[in-house]
Amino acid sequence: MKTRKAVVGEDYVYLWRSPGVLSGSPELTVTPPASGATFGGTMSAVCGPGVISSIANDRRTITLSAAIEAPVTPPNGLVGDQYGAVAIVGQRGGFALAKVAYFEDSTTVVLAEPLPHTVDVSDILADSGGVASLQWLTYSYTLSAADFGTDTKRNFSAVVEYTERQGGSAPARISRDRSLLHVVRAPFDTGLDELGLLAAVPHLVVPGAQDSLEPQIASALTHLETFVQRQLPDGKYPDDIDGAQFRPAHIMLTQWAIMTARSVIQNEPPDMTLYDRAMESVGEQMDRLNWLDADGDGRVDEGEADYNAGASLVVGGTFTDAYADDISYPGTGQAR
Repeated sequence: MKTRKAVVGEDYVYLWRSPGVLSGSPELTVTPPASGATFGGTMSAVCGPGVISSIANDRRTITLSAAIEAPVTPPNGLVGDQYGAVAIVGQRGGFALAKVAYFEDSTTVVLAEPLPHTVDVSDILADSGGVASLQWLTYSYTLSAADFGTDTKRNFSAVVEYTERQGGSAPARISRDRSLLHVVRAPFDTGLDELGLLAAVPHLVVPGAQDSLEPQIASALTHLETFVQRQLPDGKYPDDIDGAQFRPAHIMLTQWAIMTARSVIQNEPPDMTLYDRAMESVGEQMDRLNWLDADGDGRVDEGEADYNAGASLVVGGTFTDAYADDISYPGTGQAR
């Protein structure tokens, strides 16, 4: 189950990516952890669909009959890994999933990769009285800060209910995507971004199917947060500490994730040296925290800065990787 974080006192834009073409609009329902009324509403696509007039021979360049209904012109924000997921829907009901790389202008879209040859372009544009369209798959809904209340609170249940388009006489299939939503003062974050990562490890390269290394950075942060959480006292969370001091470990975990993915592709066992160094760094930082917001008030009170965690937070007085024996690597037959 995905975990999301809103900041107390601020509205939260709930973004959700559909797995395919939908029938109707998805509905978001948020339920408080203990009591209180549910809230939410109908989600909207990040932009309206575009009508396709032609697809070039390169199978990447798509010309629209008119500019799409986008919040900016040209709609350069509707591209890439986060907002660029689209479905090319044919006039006869079939569709292909793709990603928008960039806009040449307001009516010309270039995909990140050519459409696979299993997709019949002529069938998509067939003259059957329908309209071929380019539909964005990312939806959003803005949750009001007032609905969350004025205090931090964890474990709101968020459910997106949607109906997948089956086509023809096939029955509609209703599905649900569930998340946990925490309201915190400051989400755990090391401050690492792609520029910082490449400054620290210049030889890293972006995989061909991606626009950036942000997916690996985000995945490594989730991994890091899990380990930090296991070393904190009951009732305390990584959102209560200064994440910046864990940036070196975050860098190493991100680098390790990229290198491990390459090892899997090459059917080689992953090198765990970098992973072990990252875990050692986490253990070192857990010994003395820059700040532990013990009372959750968002202020650095006496005794909270330069917090000597020491053996009280670490199993046996030294950092222990609780997952070490459970990590496996699909496709390699290797276990940690």
